[in-house]
Amino acid sequence: MLYVFATSPNNLKPGDLRLHSGGLTHLINVVEELGIVENHKSVQYRKEGAYTPGAKGEWLWDVDYRMSDICLSEGITWDWFPAEWTFGSGITCHKTSANPEYETVVHGTDLQLDDFLREYGSTKLADLELERRHIQHEGWLEYEARWLPGTCPQYEHQVFLTWVMTVDPLPEFAYERLRSVVEDGVALKDTHLYNHDQGAMFSTIRKWDGKPASFSVSAASHVASIAAGLSLNANELEAVDAGSDARTGTLIDQPTNAATPTRKEELVAIGKDNWTAAQQKELIELLASE
Repeated sequence: MLYVFATSPNNLKPGDLRLHSGGLTHLINVVEELGIVENHKSVQYRKEGAYTPGAKGEWLWDVDYRMSDICLSEGITWDWFPAEWTFGSGITCHKTSANPEYETVVHGTDLQLDDFLREYGSTKLADLELERRHIQHEGWLEYEARWLPGTCPQYEHQVFLTWVMTVDPLPEFAYERLRSVVEDGVALKDTHLYNHDQGAMFSTIRKWDGKPASFSVSAASHVASIAAGLSLNANELEAVDAGSDARTGTLIDQPTNAATPTRKEELVAIGKDNWTAAQQKELIELLASE
């Protein structure tokens, strides 16, 4: 049985801890014993049915599914998923991002301001009215058609879905409990039964600040790690900002590893004053065999 739930972004506050797929599996199978998650690698759920793994997997059975009421109220039905959609197995926390494109045109025309002036010549701006219009390109039209008519947000947005596959249909009380955890973020029971190590069963909700991601290690440490891998000293490498330094740079030759010494060379390197009787005998035998 396949269950699809929606998680409103309003319920995702930075710093909150939410169960990820592993944590939800633990909740269902162990902590609250709501059912058994279908997490067998030999079963893969797709839009058109359950199959064995692989591009040409063998059909096993039709998929029974249930969309939550919140999904339906937001315009997300079973048809929201394209025909080739794959759900996998177990539990998946999914996110879809959509970014509609807009253009500014002169009202009553399809022309942007520069194109309008080029075609009609100088015009008083006070006589013009500009409007921001959504570009209905093919990709957007296909995406919008997945929603119920009139429900697809016409602005940049994200869709958070969680789907759960169980061996058997959940009793209604179990379904409602799972739905309230996923969609409403209600408090968990027996929290001591969960592994609270970072990332083990919980994910920390973070809000992207719009800034590029940065390394968590210092530049000096990063250079030192690279130098060690090249068998060089850190001061033999120069760190530059790739975004502002236009130099092409020069590749450093990878040092070659010295050949492994022969047993004879090892014994000679020890020195005659330090040979044991066994080593001296071994060296004599090696020299005699040459």
